[in-house]
Amino acid sequence: GWKFFVYDAMNKVASAEISAQKIPIRDYLRYYFASKNAEDLTPNNEERLKIEIRNEINDTILHKSKIKKISFDKLTVVPQ
Repeated sequence: GWKFFVYDAMNKVASAEISAQKIPIRDYLRYYFASKNAEDLTPNNEERLKIEIRNEINDTILHKSKIKKISFDKLTVVPQ
């Protein structure tokens, strides 16, 4: 499973759907973070970012299951 998504791992439907949607989820995450600037990605905004990511994935990518929570192992901002 993915370290930053919290869902019921015993729920085979959720596990299968999240695994099957890895490419669209990764595409969304790349787009999401590319659209943010360094100020958006500060620790003060971390909870808002998690909620936005969770809601967008649940609303537009997943249909049979839902992610309960997003957790970041680390959030590193690299200036470009």
